[in-house]
Order: sequence, then structure tokens, then C-alpha cells
Amino acid sequence: MAHEMPKFDHLEPKTKPLTELHLHAGAGLPTSTMWSIAHDQGIRLPFRNYWAFKEFITVTKDRMMNLDTFLHSDLNPFHWCEVIQSSPEAMERTVYEIAAKAYRSSNVQRIEIRFTPMKRNRGGERDLDHIIMGALHGLDRVMLEYPIKVGLIFCLEKKFSKTQNQITVEKAIKYHKRGVVGIDLAGLDAHNEFDANAMSEIFLAAKNAGLGITVHAGESAETLTVTEAITKLHATRIGHGIQAIHDKKELKLIRDRNVTLEFCPSSNMILGLAKGIPGIRRIVETFLKHEIKFTINTDDPIFFETNISKEIALLIDNNILTHAQVDQCMDWAQEASFIDY
Repeated sequence: MAHEMPKFDHLEPKTKPLTELHLHAGAGLPTSTMWSIAHDQGIRLPFRNYWAFKEFITVTKDRMMNLDTFLHSDLNPFHWCEVIQSSPEAMERTVYEIAAKAYRSSNVQRIEIRFTPMKRNRGGERDLDHIIMGALHGLDRVMLEYPIKVGLIFCLEKKFSKTQNQITVEKAIKYHKRGVVGIDLAGLDAHNEFDANAMSEIFLAAKNAGLGITVHAGESAETLTVTEAITKLHATRIGHGIQAIHDKKELKLIRDRNVTLEFCPSSNMILGLAKGIPGIRRIVETFLKHEIKFTINTDDPIFFETNISKEIALLIDNNILTHAQVDQCMDWAQEASFIDY
């Protein structure tokens, strides 16, 4: 007679299941894991030791920088995260560790992880399909081990050529049924050369193939507006979108088109895009006043030393949202999620 194992199915997490829609793979791994992956691959890092690396990666309020500096200067931590994650093995571990950590730390049971595949293939040295399959293997593994739904979002880049971005969309469509749930447009356009009209056809092709579309827009005073993201790039979700609070027509468009905003409180504060807690309060109050659906996200959790539980606590502890309003944000997140499995 086979020995029956005791069952503990009645033991459940003490927190409610959460959903996160806006998290970058480059800044989702613990620094210790990135350090380990770098050494596994023999990558030569310009840091004298682990503590110097950790200090470089962490973007605290004491080391506040503006968004342009964050993305384009020698202080850009994204660059080294992308270098470290530039192999199929690294991407498998990245997706697995991010989702597993989100579940264990905050009971996140639905998460969408975004990254730019072309920034993980070392300029064409690595095969793009192998990089993508590595990420998908990580997705499969973590969903096997934990009761979590994970989707991948491929980021297009404003500074990339139309051909490069079109290839990314083709790959997203190819792997749509394997776990790639949407596309995003990220990055800053330093030379004001990005043409939303020229990219409209590419985004429409993604939409027609069943992919969800989210776009980084209205995060700062950048060239791409929330209005362009919605009307020209067919976005149903907007990454950040906080600049819309200054434009009533844009707020009306967001509401009328039933677009959901991916709000990232700590990121917006630390990068100086929202002026502290009063700035966050003003953003949220404006969203609520104009009946804008928004979700709560971490953006770059390792850079900002946060997780979704800390983001929720920040909003509740500062009397910006009630528990009931947080639950509403989670409902909106589930409704807006691109994951349909």
C-alpha cells in the first residue's frame, strides 16, 4: 500500500493575491543574483567588489537623478543589467527569479515582465530566438512551481530603426501562443526623431495578431504624448502617463477609450517626476476625480529597493488610497492584463 503524504492545502498566504503589470526584467533581479549570473558567464564587471556593484545598482532618494541621466549617462544601471542578462541561460533565470520572488514576497499571482530582446543578444552575436526561448523556459518553470500566471512583454525602442522594431514585433507574434502577451515602446528619444505615424502600422499588426499594446508615454516631458500613444500606436495601457494630469482633454481621452494607466509611485518620486508624497497624492487624486483606471506597479524594483507590497503600503500609510481603493486597483489590473491563460 502506497504511503500517503500529509496534505496542507488549507495553508494559504496571509495576503490577498496581487497583480503587477509594469516591471522591467533588467531591474527585477536581486543584485546578488545578477552578481552571480555575471560570474557564471565570465563577464568582467567594472566594480571592485559586490558592495560597489550593489551601491551602483541601487537608486535611492539620496542618489536621486532625472530620467534622462538615469537612461543615458555613464550612471545608467540598465546597461549593466542588460549585459549580464545577455544569454539564454541568464534570461531563463531572470524570468524565473523575478516571478518567484514576487510570489514569495507579496503573493503576486499574475505578473507581466517586460524586456527588450535586442538588448539581450549582444548586438547580434547571440541568436534572438534562443534569447526568447530562454525567457520562455523561465516562464514555464516558474508557473510549474508556483500558482502564478506570467506573461512576457517585448519592448520596442524609440532609438531603434523601424526594421529593428518590426523584427521585435514579428518575434512577439511568433511566440504569442507560448507566453508573449504584448508589446511596449520604451526609451527616450534624445534627438526628437521618433515618428509615431511611421510606427503606427507596426503596432496595428501586433494588435491584429492578438497582442496587447502598452506604451511608455507621459512619464516626463518627452516627445511622445499619451494622446499619440492611444490614437497612433493603438495602446490600451499606458506606462506611467502621469503627465496627463495637466491636460483635461487627455484625461477625457483616457477615460473615453477605457485606457488603463500603469502607475509606479516610488519610481516616479525617486526620479523626480513626482514631487514627493504630495506629488503622488496629487496624481492619484486627479486620476480618481477624472475616473481614470490605474494600477500599482514597481517599475524597477531592485533599483528602487521596493516590491508591490511596499508600493501599496506607501499609498495606504500616507492616506493616499484606502484598502478598498487598492482592491479596486487590483481589479483594474486583472481586467487590463494581457494574460488570457
